[in-house]
Amino acid sequence: MINKFSLVLLVLLACFFKLTAQTFYVSSAINPIYLPGGSYIYKVEFTDEGVKSTKIADCAPGDQYFSIAMNKNNLFWLNSSEIYTADVKENRIENCRRLFQSMTYSNSLTLGYDNKLYYCSSYLFGTDINTGKTDILGPLNYFPTGDICFYKKDLYMAAIQGIVKVNLKEPNKSTIHIPLPYNMSLFGIVSVPTGLRKNTVYGLANVNNTQTNIIEFDIENQKMVGVVGTLPYVVLDAASIVEDGSIIGIELEKVDIIQDCISGNTANVDIITAPHIEDFTYTLNGVTNTTGKFVGLSEGHYTLSISSASDSYSATVDVPELNLLKPIYSWQIKNQLCETLGEITFNTPEQNSSYQIRYNGKLYPLNSKFSNLISGNTSHFEIVNKYG
Repeated sequence: MINKFSLVLLVLLACFFKLTAQTFYVSSAINPIYLPGGSYIYKVEFTDEGVKSTKIADCAPGDQYFSIAMNKNNLFWLNSSEIYTADVKENRIENCRRLFQSMTYSNSLTLGYDNKLYYCSSYLFGTDINTGKTDILGPLNYFPTGDICFYKKDLYMAAIQGIVKVNLKEPNKSTIHIPLPYNMSLFGIVSVPTGLRKNTVYGLANVNNTQTNIIEFDIENQKMVGVVGTLPYVVLDAASIVEDGSIIGIELEKVDIIQDCISGNTANVDIITAPHIEDFTYTLNGVTNTTGKFVGLSEGHYTLSISSASDSYSATVDVPELNLLKPIYSWQIKNQLCETLGEITFNTPEQNSSYQIRYNGKLYPLNSKFSNLISGNTSHFEIVNKYG
């Protein structure tokens, strides 16, 4: 009976993802010849009968959905230099409202796993959807032809030369990830859930005013797979619930074991999973929470289980013996009471090199010299181990 139930559950999950997961949204110009004339929003689905496209009802008919992005609950778009949002409900969007002023007009928009809207022209920008604070991340060395999206934790951009892997720290050092044929121009690029723990990147290539090709890309192996479907209109931009790089299922990234400096010989365990769209439940030796954070653990072997609406995962967590040992160190003070600037030098044996000094909010090696100190004043130093 158990084996039959497991088999049925597996088949149901497979069917669920086959039928509903491969879904994304696109914007399309009402009049391809006159883009300022407004846009439609379509829901695109891969089905057994092929590609299905449904125009969805919206709360701002005729608006310019030129660049769109989304998360699990909301659609975001740029209209000129304004950022708007609306609630996504099945085949409609409702409660349209203005969020913030953007830094620039852009044909490329996506949402990151850090809850920032990323958009670009000749520069890359990031706007926090909760606060409206915008960061200018830097100039780009490639110009977008249309759309950007995350795959895992990397940002990709459609450019005339191909799909560009964007360097978030130094955008002007971005690189071509997958070259494109000279006659192909992608107006949209989107990451779509295609199974448990799996996303696939699709590009939307305009052919003419009545056809857009949907092209599959293999991001991992840096190649274009080919055309997997068509749409009967011009696509301006695309969005999906996983364009922030999240996945539907469970993927364990790492387990952080942090020494509890208050009790000294116990540990705090932090379970780190890949960005995801479902709510997770974490259980460690019978203790359950939704944060993945567990405190006050003694040395030993622990059974970890993670579950969500569509997936489950189990592993063993080993907590090592943790002893709070004080480091061996010495210090010398120079010019302690003189009018000249003072100096403090710390020294320690090599076996204590893993310790650091925290001074004025920054960390330094334990063998360090601090100069230009005001003589007669108190200077506060903290000796910390790798757990802080």
